[in-house]
Amino acid sequence: MGSLRLPCFAVLIMDLKTLLHNLNEEVSCPVCMSPFTDPKILPCLHSFCLHCLEELQRTSGRLGFIVCPECRTELRIPGSGNPNELPTNFRLNRLLDVLAIQECSTTGAKCGNCDKKKCTVFLLLSVLCVLVRGLHYGAQHHPS
Repeated sequence: MGSLRLPCFAVLIMDLKTLLHNLNEEVSCPVCMSPFTDPKILPCLHSFCLHCLEELQRTSGRLGFIVCPECRTELRIPGSGNPNELPTNFRLNRLLDVLAIQECSTTGAKCGNCDKKKCTVFLLLSVLCVLVRGLHYGAQHHPS
């Protein structure tokens, strides 16, 4: 009976590794192919790094307009036309925070049971902790 649980746990670990890999892909800017830095949302709802949008606008020669690299739509940047005034994609920022813990890049934390920095169980518990903390934080600052 105990042997039946181990394969299920192994499948769960593999599925979670795939999930973490897919999340890494989702937080990569399609322009620079690096993790997003200050992700901004265009009116077409595609997101890009602020510095990528600034460079695209600079090379286009049209102040206040930008062509979306994803859908190729020419868009007017609201307000003064400065990409910095576009809305920030807070959901991508939150995913980046979760993946920073997964990479252990900010804390250098290790699993207390096996002393590995990339212990899958430790990483999953760290991600869960961030998600729960985010829910708790949201509940405190957004009363219903």
